[in-house]
Amino acid sequence: MVLTGWRRFPEATIELTAGLNVFHGANGQGKTNFLEAVYYLANLSSFRTRRRGELITWGRREASISGWIVADTGSTVLSVSLDRSSRTVTRGGMNSSSLLSYYGCLSVVLFAPNQVRLVGGPPIIRRRFLDRAVLRRLPDHVVLLRDYNKMLKSRNVSLKGKDVDLAEVYGRQMASLAGRIVGRRRTLVNQLGEGFESLYRDVTGTDERVSLRYRCSWCPQDTVDEGEIGGSFLETLPRRLDLDRQRGYTTIGPQFDDLEFLIDGRPAGPYASQGQARSIAMTAVLVEHDLLSVRGNSPVLLVDDLSSELDERRRRSFLDRLSGLSGQVLMTSTESVMDRDGRIFLVEGGSIHPEAERPVTEQLSGTSETVQVE
Repeated sequence: MVLTGWRRFPEATIELTAGLNVFHGANGQGKTNFLEAVYYLANLSSFRTRRRGELITWGRREASISGWIVADTGSTVLSVSLDRSSRTVTRGGMNSSSLLSYYGCLSVVLFAPNQVRLVGGPPIIRRRFLDRAVLRRLPDHVVLLRDYNKMLKSRNVSLKGKDVDLAEVYGRQMASLAGRIVGRRRTLVNQLGEGFESLYRDVTGTDERVSLRYRCSWCPQDTVDEGEIGGSFLETLPRRLDLDRQRGYTTIGPQFDDLEFLIDGRPAGPYASQGQARSIAMTAVLVEHDLLSVRGNSPVLLVDDLSSELDERRRRSFLDRLSGLSGQVLMTSTESVMDRDGRIFLVEGGSIHPEAERPVTEQLSGTSETVQVE
């Protein structure tokens, strides 16, 4: 991977291998920024900010990332160049005319400090988690979301203008898209839920019963049939028309749905402790990693600042799990005492220095960093 002008990296080149790769260094040197760059190369979005200008090194006008991706199906080069107003994306040296030809080349799964908000934060965080997870399996999901949001915006404009006929036209167009979006989300939740409880118990060493539930704002709670979900959407819209006109926006749809975590049958959001919330978020990431691995090439697992988020018991359990994963694990940590084989990199002043390969057993220096999870 080659970085130029990315946040705290004026320039950096690094080669990564399979297994555990640990990045350490003092606070503010760029550990999280490096993981952010890998994440951006895969998703064309940051887990820290939605402002493009914040991704560029202070004093620079642009930034670029290039990565040589090697998989069982072959290899390719992904590149992204951006300034404060535009972005250029290429795959294999050719400009990507469609995002569908770019997504899926590099798959990453992230566990970061503020991911505890996946449990207790606002629903939009959980919807983004689901949509990103679906997108890693079905790249055209980004098109569904784009088209639905376009129709939603148009219908809301017609509601504010009291144009009922036009609102009805947009509603019919939204129904099919809503059915496909929710059907895909709910299928994913069912798949995640199959191994969630057993993995949660392995990670935490408890006998707590943890489950997942997708809460739809209009459709039956059990169906995954996209046509039935879309039909229910179309039937419900007329009954909500007066309320929609009064409020000036569409009051049902995938934009109001939520993913609910339950502990012993109770919603985890209001009741979970910090330790429980972190363990649930960690389990969600590992289960998603397992699902993607079953489909073929294992995704790259990004783990930011593990030492600050988990107590010793949970940290050991998590590391035990990481040791059994295939593919690459890129992890930042500040006070780990791992007895696993891996590579160590020192991050200092926006530079990355690989150290000798050896078992990772020594105390890693530095203080914790916290990032904002979008």
